[in-house]
Amino acid sequence: MEQGPLRREWRPPPPYLVAVSGMGAIAAFATPTPPATTVIGVVLAAAALGSRTSPGITSLVAWSAGVFSLVTGCGVSLPAYLLVGVPLWAVARWSSRALVLAGAIGMVAGGALAGYLARLAALQVYLIAPTGGARRFSVTPDTELQALALAFAVWSIGLLFLAGGLMGRWRESNRSAQRVGRASHERADLLAAQNALAQERTRISREMHDIVAHSLSVIIAQADGGRYAAAAKPEAALDALEAIARTGRDALSDMRGIVRVLREGPADQTVELRPAPHVRDLDLLVAETRDAGLDVTLVRVGQPRYLPPGVGAALQRIAQEALTNVMKHAGPAARAILTERWHADRIELAVSDDGRGAAAPGDGGGHGVIGMRERAEMLGGVLRAGPGPTGGFQVLAVVPLPAADNKEGGTR
Repeated sequence: MEQGPLRREWRPPPPYLVAVSGMGAIAAFATPTPPATTVIGVVLAAAALGSRTSPGITSLVAWSAGVFSLVTGCGVSLPAYLLVGVPLWAVARWSSRALVLAGAIGMVAGGALAGYLARLAALQVYLIAPTGGARRFSVTPDTELQALALAFAVWSIGLLFLAGGLMGRWRESNRSAQRVGRASHERADLLAAQNALAQERTRISREMHDIVAHSLSVIIAQADGGRYAAAAKPEAALDALEAIARTGRDALSDMRGIVRVLREGPADQTVELRPAPHVRDLDLLVAETRDAGLDVTLVRVGQPRYLPPGVGAALQRIAQEALTNVMKHAGPAARAILTERWHADRIELAVSDDGRGAAAPGDGGGHGVIGMRERAEMLGGVLRAGPGPTGGFQVLAVVPLPAADNKEGGTR
């Protein structure tokens, strides 16, 4: 997390900063040094302690304290003065890139100043000795090369602090990127699950639409026919009632299965559903539709081949919906032809009638053609619905056949 140079909100320092600043303060008091040197050591310890809250300000304070000790010649308490690098580390760890660059420039300037001032006057260095108190050394570079070596030593120490801060910054950035990546994957998984749920609901709504629309159309047609036949031919009325009861039971069974899936979920193994419809069921569909009173003929052209269950189910539902629309809109005396054409790379399914065509009134729903088109497009095909070439209305679905399926034999 980047902070501005004047950020004043207090942040509790990490335990390692508390330990480092505490040891630096102890070293500043434990080493017998001039009072000014001791005070500067305490200032550096305080700057290290507050470097998490404001790296920019504490780094400026530490750099100024170090320069003051060099300019005034009060000497350097080496254990405590190593704390000059802690705010520099904090700048590299938490501050903006501009402050990191400023800290690096300050480090280079501080090392050059140390070598230059030591060349002019001896630099007093205080170390804690195991016995006998402090040891004082005078560092007096005799040549420019020795002054450069001193400056290089300061640069090396500062570079270690700077590199440590940048390494911590990189590790934190990497962990943050991993957290963002995990959150992104979780959101993607959630969206995929929601999309799958929406697709399943759409599929179920289409199944319910197909079942209800087709079954009710058959029931209405049978009821109308049975009513007119009851007076003259009672056995025909009984046949119509039997067809109504059979269609109603089948539709109720399908609806119960769908509702049970919605209530209990697909993982429930007790749900008993019928086999999924398939294009091989077109004969049965035509027979049921013919029993309902629509004069419909099934025509097959080409050699039938194997179809994946999803393709076969979609084509059967398209045919069912198209025949239902003929029964609802084409007129009482309309005739229909269901044509199934097999090609090397595609299958064509056409339902045409000689009814009222585009002049037929709609029912206000408008979902039948949309559902058929979506089923065809889902398989990579197309669906055209409109007036037929010789009158009436035509629904034509063209679905490509997968290359692997083209080579498979067997029945549909």
